Formats: sequence, C-alpha cells, structure tokens
Amino acid sequence: MTMQKRGFLTGSLGAILLGASLMSGAFAQAPATAGFAEKIAAAKTRADHEQLAAEFDKQADADKASVERHRKMAQAYTTAPWAKASGAGMVKHCKALIADYEKAGKQNAEMAKMHRDIGAKLP
Repeated sequence: MTMQKRGFLTGSLGAILLGASLMSGAFAQAPATAGFAEKIAAAKTRADHEQLAAEFDKQADADKASVERHRKMAQAYTTAPWAKASGAGMVKHCKALIADYEKAGKQNAEMAKMHRDIGAKLP
C-alpha cells in the first residue's frame, strides 16, 4: 500500500470515528424527555421538582459515561499504530470533550440539587 493510500485511509477512519463521537455527544446533551421545558414551567409540587431532579441526575450520569467513553478513546488514540500521524489531534479532541462533559455533569448535578431544594419547601 502506498503512503498516499495509507494516509487517505487513516484520515478517512479518523473522520468516521470523529463523526460518530460528535454524534453521540450531541445526542447525550439532548433534553432528557420531550416536553421537558413544559415540565419545568408547570412544576408546582415537591413531586414535580423531584421528577425534574431525577431527569437532571439521569443526564449527569450520561455525562459521566461520556467522560469515561472519551477517556478510553483518548487512550486508544495514543496506542493505535495507525494513529501516530493524526492521533494527537484526536486525543486533543477527546480531552476537550472530557472537559465539556465534566462541566455539563457538574452543572446537571447542581440543577438536580436546586430542584430538590425547591421541592423540599413545597407540599
């Protein structure tokens, strides 16, 4: 195989993996359920706020799973023989997503706590 073909294949595989990674990240950040904004606007009871908190907890868990997935991917990019040429960019991409998902997970956990605190003051 020529170096040009090998480079093309490596780049193509990288683009496919990057695209799949970005798609999975985009879906992980989607609202927890349909009508979530309406549920927030309509929340009046302790149970309503507990339900919202549970949705934010669920999203925080999904964010943590995304962090772990990208940590494993970053490790794979550092060890894959084909990744020597372009792996550094992929590792950088994974590290950026790790930071984003860690931040999102923390914020979603904080939102869950706030809803529980609001709910504790309601009947």
